[in-house]
Amino acid sequence: MVGSVASGPMMLELGQRVTILATLPFAAVGWMLLVFSQRVWLLIVARVILGAVSGIFGGPSNNFVAEISHSSVRGRLAGMLDLFRQLGFLFVYVIGSTNLTWRQTCMVCGCTTTVIPFLALWYIPNSPRWLVSRLRLSEARESLLFYRGKNYCIDNELEEINYQLQSTAKKNSSVKEQLRNLSNRSILKRVSLLSLLFSAYQFSGNFSMMLFSVTIFQSVDSHISEYTSTIIVGGVRVIAVFSYILMADKLGRRILLISALILSGLSISVVGGYFFVRNLDYAMKPYSWIPLLALSVFVYFTCIAEPIIMLLRGELLPTSFRPLGTSIVTVFF
Repeated sequence: MVGSVASGPMMLELGQRVTILATLPFAAVGWMLLVFSQRVWLLIVARVILGAVSGIFGGPSNNFVAEISHSSVRGRLAGMLDLFRQLGFLFVYVIGSTNLTWRQTCMVCGCTTTVIPFLALWYIPNSPRWLVSRLRLSEARESLLFYRGKNYCIDNELEEINYQLQSTAKKNSSVKEQLRNLSNRSILKRVSLLSLLFSAYQFSGNFSMMLFSVTIFQSVDSHISEYTSTIIVGGVRVIAVFSYILMADKLGRRILLISALILSGLSISVVGGYFFVRNLDYAMKPYSWIPLLALSVFVYFTCIAEPIIMLLRGELLPTSFRPLGTSIVTVFF
């Protein structure tokens, strides 16, 4: 939550790209503390640092993708962002199932999630919209040319961005001015709706299933290894995001989101029902495949719902209020 609060002012002053770049070294420090620390209090400090860093990353990463992408492919690119996120979970599941110690696993994760993004972000420009909001029009032109390519006529899009932001570039450049936007009934309604949606999504059980998959499958007493089951579920997460990318710009966000959440709720109820019946001392050994199947269905639909929710945050919040609005919504998340 502390990181989420800090991300809004940082995005306003530095832009999304520089906010992430400035935060990545702290993430590296947190990972290395986990790898080398021999004291419990240092492990706690490491987790605090990584928790704050995660809170900062959430808003800028999604906003950055939303702002640099063309409207015709924005849904698919938001899906690509979540695809790599799910590939990250699968990567950790696979690494965790090897003979590496938890410290060695942290070393692999730390290097992968800090060095590669830092080098990649170093060589790309800031968001055109953020540059226009800071009245750096020549840089915005170069940025738009970089993201659209030489064969794209950038003048119309640049003029449209400039028109949208010229009345708000100065007026909304500080946290104080951004907070005043909450008096706007339309903006307050959107922030309240998104905050409720993000808070409610936490109750889907997605993150509990994601973090405790091995523990859950250990209690099933199945002939399939708990690590193998977890990797299968991680693979399903990746397949789900692929499915979302294919459907993102063809189906409406609302229908897709509601359908995915209803089906994920039904499937997690099946998992709960299995353990409830088993605790009544019924012989459930012949049905030990049910939790793996039900959890696979569950993560499939939650991984379709999640990128839609993240995309809605970028699409429903007006550009003039997006930095602080994203921060507020992420706090509730």
